[in-house]
Amino acid sequence: MSKKKKILLLVFLSVAVLIALPPFLAPVVHGQGSPESALRASIYQEGHPYQSFFARISENEYVDAELGQLYDVKWFDFNSPTGDTSSVCYAPKQDDTYMIQCGTGP
Repeated sequence: MSKKKKILLLVFLSVAVLIALPPFLAPVVHGQGSPESALRASIYQEGHPYQSFFARISENEYVDAELGQLYDVKWFDFNSPTGDTSSVCYAPKQDDTYMIQCGTGP
């Protein structure tokens, strides 16, 4: 096998692995280590393993006295008619887990 074919095969296999791994890696990578990771785990549990890796999560300026920090979460939902899913979420910590509460905002 020529060197060019080996490189192409390696590239093809690398892309195939990157496409196939997120559903298997998501439960391992996303956990309760931080609020952002808990938000990603919530997206995964809703049945969106790929989007859990590509969601954009940013802290909002608002902090609620009871629920804590507000997060802006943007990701692409293939099941939604519009596709783009923007939501605001709180991730208050209770005991050792983050309790995710999301909505669409005001």
